Amino acid sequence: STGVTFSLPTLASGKNWNRPGAAGLYNVLPRSDASNFKAASWGGTVTFTGNLLAVRIGEGNLTYSETKNRDYILDRGNLDTVRPGDDMPMDVAFDFVWEYITADTASAVPTIEDALKRRGEASAWVTTSSDACEEYCVDLEVHYDPGCGGTNSEVIILPFFRYEKLDHNLKDSQISCTGKCNATEASATRGS
Repeated sequence: STGVTFSLPTLASGKNWNRPGAAGLYNVLPRSDASNFKAASWGGTVTFTGNLLAVRIGEGNLTYSETKNRDYILDRGNLDTVRPGDDMPMDVAFDFVWEYITADTASAVPTIEDALKRRGEASAWVTTSSDACEEYCVDLEVHYDPGCGGTNSEVIILPFFRYEKLDHNLKDSQISCTGKCNATEASATRGS
């Protein structure tokens, strides 16, 4: 039934499992390693969501730009109307502290660079794009809380981010990342 939690053996990848105490199967399509999940519906398909790496930007920064192209149409040399132009991907840039470039294999927690490159401790991560044939991407989720709590907080999601450049600055112990999101705008939710 919906909302019932039960455990699966490690790495249930692409296998059918009997639900304890009931007849029927769940087809499990993992998007990450997991041992517990809640059933969506009887006889339904359960898809695990992606992994999470929580990072405090601290003294760094994160910026993103949304561009809306517009075509201005002339009528005999005079401005007449405006039409939407070509879509443009969002530009994203962020800086973070350079602690390590890659994670210690015993930690099971990837670094930011591991997560962006899907390597090391993040090698089993899957793309956040619904098209598995596209190049690997991640969603950047920003939790902004000015300290007042409640509805003053905001969650901003920058979907389908792919890095294009990583600048490493050893002197300042900082890594700067720039890239693009395969989306025209961010989504924001207040009070989370």
